Amino acid sequence: MILGHEARFDDREQCREVDSRTLLGPDDKLVIHHEGRRYMLRRTRLGKLILTT
Repeated sequence: MILGHEARFDDREQCREVDSRTLLGPDDKLVIHHEGRRYMLRRTRLGKLILTT
């Protein structure tokens, strides 16, 4: 199992990058609709990101 802080991205892999502050906005949270389900991505008090249903 790879924990988030241990994950590595291949520099050759092309993908979009978005700064979390831009993504979350001033409220530090974002609702994501995916395949009929609703998820909330938010920044914790410790500055971590958490995705919940």
